[in-house]
Amino acid sequence: MKHKSQPPMALLFLAMVPLSINNPTRLEAESPKFPNANQKTVANKLQVRDLELGHRGTASGQLFNTNGQPEIATTIRFSRPGLPVRETQTDRSGRFALTGLAGGFYQIEAGNLKVSCRCWSAGSAPPKTGKAILLVSNETIQRGQRPIQHLFLSKDALFGYAVTTAIVVPILVHQNRREAPAASQ
Repeated sequence: MKHKSQPPMALLFLAMVPLSINNPTRLEAESPKFPNANQKTVANKLQVRDLELGHRGTASGQLFNTNGQPEIATTIRFSRPGLPVRETQTDRSGRFALTGLAGGFYQIEAGNLKVSCRCWSAGSAPPKTGKAILLVSNETIQRGQRPIQHLFLSKDALFGYAVTTAIVVPILVHQNRREAPAASQ
């Protein structure tokens, strides 16, 4: 009685290829790209940002999630001690604008994101101050943390599974043909 041989260690190694293909730097969400160089990025940190208010004290910007998708119909709140909270909603592209603000410090809130912002009246801002602010929602995803389905269903992993299958299946078929008992005559 012949004992079937175990798959060679090379097959086990090849099975691990899809898991090693993912570049660790891709685990963090990439910042959305914008043609306007005046927009500033605020991502997952309590920082003070500068923003030059536009005509009639208009603060404008865009809100995205960590995957680079616009946050639609999200309430943006501008609060300042001693003044009523001002609110606006993002549109379909994540853009928002709030008119009638005076220069000064504001706390900007969008969901669980909180950003301290120094708003400058039009024409009084330092030279490199942006005219719009880019907000990235604060989803506490850190390097190496992501939903499990992203591990197995990413483009790189699926490509790795296809390559592994294309290599392993012919090897197993060849081994089975070699080990198959000869037909009795």
